[in-house]
Amino acid sequence: MPLCVARLPIGPLETNCYVLTDTENTELAVVIDPAYPDEALSQAIAPYTVSDILITHAHFDHIGGLSWLVAQTKARVWLHQAEEGWLQNPILNLSALFSTTGELISSPPATNVLQGDDSFSVLGQKVFAYHTPGHTPGHMVYRIGDDVFTGDLIFNTGVGRTDLPGGSSTAMNESLKRAILSLPDNVRLWPGHGAATTVGTEREHNPYLTSL
Repeated sequence: MPLCVARLPIGPLETNCYVLTDTENTELAVVIDPAYPDEALSQAIAPYTVSDILITHAHFDHIGGLSWLVAQTKARVWLHQAEEGWLQNPILNLSALFSTTGELISSPPATNVLQGDDSFSVLGQKVFAYHTPGHTPGHMVYRIGDDVFTGDLIFNTGVGRTDLPGGSSTAMNESLKRAILSLPDNVRLWPGHGAATTVGTEREHNPYLTSL
């Protein structure tokens, strides 16, 4: 079934929040990384019932709208177990350190805790969830068909930083090799910040991948 992807750069850091629908299931939607309780997100989900919220990692700029969205939708929330406690802890989710608005983020707990690589279904389609530590210990990447939602693992000609608490350049390199470079060139990459790209484009032009 064809997946429809709406990219919404929202919040103080213009984090990409994604709203997923498909043309054969017009009632449901899935949200990835609800960065901020933004009007654009409210309008994007208005025609739908949000069934699931997928969190790539629990930094404040990716979960800033989670409390608001859960209150609005009662959707299932998916997150890796390594970052369960980050949702409620402003120090761990970095809102106490870096929030440009001064808001301390504390979100409701995840309803579906991932232990590592896993798979489940949303919108009648299979999601392959890959544990990709490096930027954070519990970072997840979600693949649905030929669309991969990469969070802060990889960007258009860049990769996520590893100098924040819990980061690891060694783990990052292994995650990039396993979850990105193993994919066909035509697979689309939807990052946590910036424009979409493809595996082939990054394999050819991303300077951080050339040595892997």
